[in-house]
Amino acid sequence: MLAFFAKSLDSMPKMCGRSSYCNFNPIKEVHIMLSFIEQKFSEFRSCFSRIAAYNWFFIMITGLMVRFDSLGVTSFIRALSLDHRFYESLLHFFRSNAFSTEKLKLRWHKIVFRHAPFIRLNGRILILGDGTKVNNRCN
Repeated sequence: MLAFFAKSLDSMPKMCGRSSYCNFNPIKEVHIMLSFIEQKFSEFRSCFSRIAAYNWFFIMITGLMVRFDSLGVTSFIRALSLDHRFYESLLHFFRSNAFSTEKLKLRWHKIVFRHAPFIRLNGRILILGDGTKVNNRCN
């Protein structure tokens, strides 16, 4: 699914800055990241009875990751440069009966517990959060 990103990255020039001995290859790092994301997405495939619903899920989550505002479905369309005609399809995704939010939630829990186990303190899960309720604004 993310192969189209990988192909465009292959054509980018390799940059190492001033040093001729550069161990950091940003293109390789992006390939690793995209591969990781695609692998995690694929773990949700069994939650969907139709491949189209899974593909829309993939698009929606990708949109959540890259959007720059919080204005709903239009944020995903802008962030992913999708055609405006997909707006109705994206809305339909949320009403689709091709998946169960309960199954998605349970799968999410499995993935999180496997890859980022919770810290327990006296048998209880420790959850930390910062109390910030509004974004900080720069002057």
